[in-house]
Amino acid sequence: MIFSFAAVFFLYQPPKHLRGVPWKVALRGLDCVGALLVTGGVLSVLVGIVYTTYTPADSAEVIAPIVVGVVLLVLFGIWENVSSVRYKLCPPHIFSHTVLGSFVYGTVHIWCHYYHGIYYC
Repeated sequence: MIFSFAAVFFLYQPPKHLRGVPWKVALRGLDCVGALLVTGGVLSVLVGIVYTTYTPADSAEVIAPIVVGVVLLVLFGIWENVSSVRYKLCPPHIFSHTVLGSFVYGTVHIWCHYYHGIYYC
């Protein structure tokens, strides 16, 4: 096992970055704060949802993680808009009006067809 670790450590040459950016520069430009915010937010919301199987939905053990998760996700959105990180986790320009409108329209359209077929036919 030690030989395998040493061989990988000394002999492995990682491939070049897709955009031609050196790996050290790419790693320094990562959005670590954004990654922590979105991971904490999603995990907190999921913990709150899972707790509903064990405790009543109106208990503090369910409501607190969901509220904390939503707050962290809102902070993530604010962070992505105000940070000067080079490689953002979720760049704000992808949420332009046309993309967001198309997403909302498509989601509502698919949702209506899905539930109409299940509950009303």
